[in-house]
Amino acid sequence: PSSQADHRIARLIGRLRRERLAFAELQANLYQGLHLSRQSVGGSQSRSDAARVHLHAAREQAADLGLLPFQLAAADALAQIDGDPAVGQLRDAMHRQGITRPERFERLYTLPLADAPDGQLAED
Repeated sequence: PSSQADHRIARLIGRLRRERLAFAELQANLYQGLHLSRQSVGGSQSRSDAARVHLHAAREQAADLGLLPFQLAAADALAQIDGDPAVGQLRDAMHRQGITRPERFERLYTLPLADAPDGQLAED
């Protein structure tokens, strides 16, 4: 992502953290972990490690709040960082619940930063 996109993502994550709500903190950790994992593709071990820290926190927070889809989204991101073939837990769980196009609904629980042009997010 461009430095402009990085700045915007950091600003949005900062807004979430200022909310001081458990759910907002969960989202901030998930999104920061996703963003760092996308930045670490191709090399940066320190960014991969930081992504893992945020994603582990998000997974634990989601479990504490009983938010299984967010827990699975964080687990999928961790598996992706580690090259684990278990990626897809969120999509599989949605499929088991009868959702016919889980790839469309998983966007409710995660950010596809890798697919966005220049890593940009949709406007507020």
